Amino acid sequence: MQETVLRVVVADRIHLSKRGTAYGIFNTVYGAGFLIGGVLVGWLYDNVQGMAPVAPVIISVMGVSIFLS
Repeated sequence: MQETVLRVVVADRIHLSKRGTAYGIFNTVYGAGFLIGGVLVGWLYDNVQGMAPVAPVIISVMGVSIFLS
């Protein structure tokens, strides 16, 4: 659901002539975030098992607080 909402935001804010480029940039950044997040959590599970479930929650809370401030 989150990706769908973000796509709507891109569509609402970008002019029709630049929408394809905006979606390309959006998908690149979104995919890179998935890659980095997966690698980070995998590393945490291998090296610091107690922090692996907690770290994504902390990072998400930090992101929401930055977004809302």
